Amino acid sequence: MSQRARFFGSVTSNDLEDQVGSPDIKLRVRQVLNHLRQRPRDISSQAGQGQSEVGKWDWRHVLTWYAWRFRPAICVEIGLETQVSTAMVALNSPETSLISFVSEPNGDPSRDDFIPDAVFQELIRCGHYGPITFFTGRAQERPLLHLSRRPWRSAAGQVGRGDIDILVVNGGEDAKEFYRVLKRLLPHCALGGMALVKTPSRQSTDSFSHVWPRLQKKFPSFRYLTVPDGKAGFAFRVA
Repeated sequence: MSQRARFFGSVTSNDLEDQVGSPDIKLRVRQVLNHLRQRPRDISSQAGQGQSEVGKWDWRHVLTWYAWRFRPAICVEIGLETQVSTAMVALNSPETSLISFVSEPNGDPSRDDFIPDAVFQELIRCGHYGPITFFTGRAQERPLLHLSRRPWRSAAGQVGRGDIDILVVNGGEDAKEFYRVLKRLLPHCALGGMALVKTPSRQSTDSFSHVWPRLQKKFPSFRYLTVPDGKAGFAFRVA
């Protein structure tokens, strides 16, 4: 972990961006997206969102690069749109323990784009063999409860505070709630861990643009970068 932290603290922004946007990483992202488009409608519709043939790198490339290079032990995701981000990590780091807190859209788990079982089965079929856990309900509240009261279990044992290698948070339109959740969760990132913060594509990016600068002031122990389209940011814990 300390070696990862030193790397993120010393690598230049240009070199980091070159690595994330390299042809090899773009190929890996394209392969995952092309595969997901062949799956049930809930997964394929999300896979097709945004640019299908990405000229510049985006948040999907960040997740793919980090998962492939560092093989994280634990990835925690929060929000509605977790299928694609889960796949980017799982199919590039098959042993990673995946923990997803998935919101029930309008309290209705029968909605077409809410089929965690399909995602689970597909990841297993594609070769992921690490633990996968989906929690459903009010996704923004459950992680706080579990982090404070109940350690998770992963392939390596119990998961406590400060053990999260990748934290993915999908924000909403409520910037205050978005910031509140992130403020509570970022301290749980491991040294050398990464937090990826993005706004669901169907919503405006106002909440992200308000929250991202505030996080940088609140948590100076992270190194912050923004993806080229300005719709997401990622931060590495360096201290």
